[in-house]
Amino acid sequence: MSRLSDYSYSSMHEETDRPHALTRAFSRWRIPDATRRRETTAVAVNLAPAVVALLGLAVLQPPSDWSDPVMIAALCAISAIAYLAEARLKFGVLAFYGATFIAAFVALIVAGALPALLVWVVPDVISRYLLRREPRLSPGFVATVSSYALAVLVGSELIAMAGEPTGTQAAPSLFAAGMAMWTVNFCFARLTFAPFYQGIAPSILMRDEFGRLAPTALGMLLVGVIAGVTADAIGVLALAPLAVVICVPQLVLERMVSSDPVHRLERSAATRLYAEAIADVMELPRAQRREIACAAALVDAQGGRQQPGLEWRHTDVSRAAFLALHSHERWSGNGWPAGLPAEAIPIGSRVLAVAVEWASLTARDTAHLSQADAILALEAQSGHAFDPAVVAAGVKVVEDEAGFAAEPSFQPKLHRLPGPRAWRRGALPGLLPGPAA
Repeated sequence: MSRLSDYSYSSMHEETDRPHALTRAFSRWRIPDATRRRETTAVAVNLAPAVVALLGLAVLQPPSDWSDPVMIAALCAISAIAYLAEARLKFGVLAFYGATFIAAFVALIVAGALPALLVWVVPDVISRYLLRREPRLSPGFVATVSSYALAVLVGSELIAMAGEPTGTQAAPSLFAAGMAMWTVNFCFARLTFAPFYQGIAPSILMRDEFGRLAPTALGMLLVGVIAGVTADAIGVLALAPLAVVICVPQLVLERMVSSDPVHRLERSAATRLYAEAIADVMELPRAQRREIACAAALVDAQGGRQQPGLEWRHTDVSRAAFLALHSHERWSGNGWPAGLPAEAIPIGSRVLAVAVEWASLTARDTAHLSQADAILALEAQSGHAFDPAVVAAGVKVVEDEAGFAAEPSFQPKLHRLPGPRAWRRGALPGLLPGPAA
């Protein structure tokens, strides 16, 4: 499931004499400011799996079946589409976690090791040889392809050890083979590469990448197993659920990436947007979130205009007006109209106070700050003007969405997605493309 984008330390060294292409390629294995021993270890750790993979393929000669070129071509196409959608989503990310692994897993089930390796390597061929986004020969390329080869070898051997069960009887052994492939891929594409060439601690990799992605990997493996066990009966049609699972979420995420800038919104609309997002993070009850959204429309001077989506008929209007009135109170007690201090201020009013200030920094006819800069400004007033817990919720809104939003002044969207909050604020941000570590 891991595919590396090269972060070549050699790119930090400008070479004025334009050395031979082969010399430039091998210079990518150099690690600046590293001891000779560490550099030698890094090269050995990078190249040894490649040697083992080549020997394994030559000695074991895992079975491969090329008799169904349509199925193999369809899996290659799914792998390519998954990569191209993935590449549009991930901005400057050093490692890619995509659905190409599942396409390769299904290829291993239906056609064997070499077709699986072909399907898995399609994204790297596109990236390095067609689009030329990355060097053709590099430590990242070696680590990636070595991990693919070792993974399909391990998966092929585990499937062979299970004998020849058919139908649902084959599912447990196939699932175990898929888990082993995923683990081997991670170990040799990330765990033995990133500590040397990207400076990422193994403990961080295990916690933030392997552990966080485990639920996604297991869920996708189930889909892959279903496609694999039904392929004999219905042929290439078995790939339809796989294509849906792989492509539809990425197309949805791409839609989320193309966010409009918040400076296109009037202040009242931006205030409501921020208030809803903060209330969602703070896990306020639905009725209270509805009150806050309606109150946000009353805070701004132009907020009297009807805004779409407001549920006034289900809201206590007097309560919404009360929250709007006290949105000018301050945590230190020097606000108005009552000078209420700290927790004496209604929680809805505290949320509105932060939302109003946030909108005044980013909405139309304001300074048009980026979300990162606006959050810094809010944090500077935390504990004085604003409730620290509310500001912290605003920070989480930005942290959850900044990694995949193409626009620096993006409009928060996660709070408006359907489904339980635990999914929106828990699982989904971990699955979305994020900034490089």
